[in-house]
This record gives sequence, structure tokens and C-alpha cells, in this order.
Amino acid sequence: EILAETGFQPDNCWFFIDFMSLFQFRRLEQLQEDCFRLSMQHMHVFYAHDYTWTLVVDELTPPKLLQEAEEKDITVWYDPEEVLKPIPLKELVHNRVPYLDRGWCIGETNWTSMRSKPKRIPDMTKDGYCRAPMSPEVFEERQENMKFTHRTDAPVVLEVHKKVFKLKSQATKLVLERLPEEEVDVLNYSLPHFHRLQSLLLTCCNIKHGALERLISNLSPSLQQLHLRRCDPALEDLQGKFVVQRLASRFPTMKRLDLEGNKLGDATAQALGDLLSSGWPLKTLNLERNCVGDAGAQRLAEVIANHPAIHMNLEKNKLGETGKDAIRDALITALHRGAKPNFQPYFLLRDARAAVA
Repeated sequence: EILAETGFQPDNCWFFIDFMSLFQFRRLEQLQEDCFRLSMQHMHVFYAHDYTWTLVVDELTPPKLLQEAEEKDITVWYDPEEVLKPIPLKELVHNRVPYLDRGWCIGETNWTSMRSKPKRIPDMTKDGYCRAPMSPEVFEERQENMKFTHRTDAPVVLEVHKKVFKLKSQATKLVLERLPEEEVDVLNYSLPHFHRLQSLLLTCCNIKHGALERLISNLSPSLQQLHLRRCDPALEDLQGKFVVQRLASRFPTMKRLDLEGNKLGDATAQALGDLLSSGWPLKTLNLERNCVGDAGAQRLAEVIANHPAIHMNLEKNKLGETGKDAIRDALITALHRGAKPNFQPYFLLRDARAAVA
């Protein structure tokens, strides 16, 4: 039902269900044991591959349902007799350890989070947010509190985690959304391992000021694209000014900056105008859904007139007629010089083109 709501077509899918797809306890033949061990060596592929999806069922059977069914039998492996046989549900020892306290489950959700782009099926977990890729150091530290049916599995899970993280930390692009504050901290511990990262996109993440400064410091200096969309809380103007100045200093060759939906105003826009005029080589600047007014628009208009190759988006800001006129005049200047400016909102570019036609 969950898959159907997301638009999945069953004919185009195949499924791996752990307890149904692998030989379980007790494995009576050597072939079964060999198949199980071989599968375990590559278990991470199901959870971390960019062409798979993970459906996390993180709720245990409600106690009321267990109580209603306690007189019913369920077929399980009965070790004293070494056979599969029906056993009354009430006679079984129930594992009520919460999903996110279980070592294997924690590992699997973390491997899922290491895809280059998050793939969250709606309502797949109650918390509704993604997780950041977790460095092996942090994972090992947290493993002390993880619950394992067989504690000997702990080093196995850690080694798989190291393997997955080493592979995924070679990524050039990382896309994450809805990270709570504690997951942003996890991300900050992991980013120094992403030496080849060229593009980072964070949407609706809870990034406090100190965490954002650490994030900027932890990113590779060769980063080309940074998207900080709809941060929670929003960056707002004073912090935005600091952020763009810090970004220009840290990433002198950055080509794309996306700060959509962060309540940024004139101070940030003016700081960006100063940085772009002084040679920061952005090719694309997205300030959509912010609070830039006339003063900020006038400063950015100067950039448009002198650096028309920059693709700039000021859709859904607070431009008054003074700001609009300044941008329109700057676009006209750029067009007269033979440039092909790319600007939004489009109606200002349309007006400029009509003026020079």
C-alpha cells in the first residue's frame, strides 16, 4: 500500500526481504551456511546502491495485537527438537527492543543514508527525516549502546560500515534533506572524509549558526556548488552576510550558490554584489523566495550591468519599483553591449529586451 501511494508499479520492481530472502536460523546444511555468509559480505549493496530504495518498517507489532493473538500458533524453528513446528505465540520470547536501538537496523539505515541522493518513501518512518552519512569513528563510538541478538555481530556491522563509508565518501555530489540538528552534527564529522565533493545540496535542514560555520570549514576547498535551501531556522540577513563572505573566502572558485528561502535581505544582497564585483566567479546565484528589497536590488543591478553572464534569480523577493527599475536598466545596458543576460523574474528581462528591440 505504501509503495502504491508513491506511484511504484509492482511489475517494475523486485524486492529483497531479509528474513524471507536469506536462510535463517537454523541453517542445517553447509550450502545454506555458505550462501548466508556470502550474502552477508555484500549486504550493504541492497541498502546503499543508488539504484535501490529502502523501505524502513520501524514499528514493532502493537502490544494490543500481540495480546489478541497470543493463543494463536506460529511456525518457528524449535531448537530442542531441531524442527519447524507451530508454537503458541504466548510461549515465545518477544524481542521488544526498539528498531533504532538494534545494531543491524542502525547500520542498515546509515548505509541507506549514504546514497548520493536521498530516496525517502513518504511515511516510511515516523520521524520523516533523512540521516546524514555517519563516519566510522562516530559509528564505532555509538556502537557501545547498540543492541545485538548476537554481540559477535558488532564487529561485522562495523566492518561493513567502514566499507560502505569508504566507497561513498568518494562521491562528488551529496544531496540531503530534513536533517535535524543532531544529524547536522553527524554530517560535520563526516564531511572531512569527502575529499572529492563538488556539490552539496541541503534542503530544510536544522542548521544552527555554529554548525554552519563548522560545515563551511569541513567542506573541501574545491567545492563548486553549494545549495542551502530553506534552512530551519532561516539564515536571515545578518547571518547571510557573514555566510556569503565566508563562502567567498573559503571557496574562491565556486560556480553556483543557491540560498533559496532563507529570509535574506539587503545586507546579504549588497555583500554578494561586493564579492561578485571583486571577482568571485559565480556563474549562478539563486536568491529566490527571500526578502531582498530595493537597496539590495540596486547593488545587484550593478553586477548585472558589468557581469551579465551571471545567471541570477530574484523571484519572489520584496523588490519595489526603484529596485525593479535599476535591474531593468542594468539588463538594458547588458543587452546594448551584446551580452545575453539570464535573469529571473523573467518579466524584467522581457521588458529590457523590448526596450532595445
